[in-house]
Amino acid sequence: MTHGAAPRFGWQTQAELNLLVGTDLESQVQAWLFETRRILGFHPELLNRILRSALEAISRIENPSSEDVNLPLVHLHVYIPLEVPIRADLERNWGFFRIDKHGVTLTGGDHVDQLIEFFLYLDG
Repeated sequence: MTHGAAPRFGWQTQAELNLLVGTDLESQVQAWLFETRRILGFHPELLNRILRSALEAISRIENPSSEDVNLPLVHLHVYIPLEVPIRADLERNWGFFRIDKHGVTLTGGDHVDQLIEFFLYLDG
């Protein structure tokens, strides 16, 4: 199955990150979300909820042994709706849903062990 960073019907990519399981995941995801917040201006609580959700999804991958040279690769994507002018709607209530996929080949041929996609939407 091939997936990529190209916008899906009705969605646009806002941020993406590659992670190797077995590294300091929490600080990497926190730094990535902080940068996403700085650029996009999302409320910190929304990004904290995404952080907790991402770490929960990543924790499902078996911890590789320290001798394993092929650490599992995780790819994170954050999408928002195409029709939403993001800067105009930052004060509204945003929610998200997550889709986890395993053993995915991205557009361009890169293989990832886990693809975690977050789709942000406006409540109401």
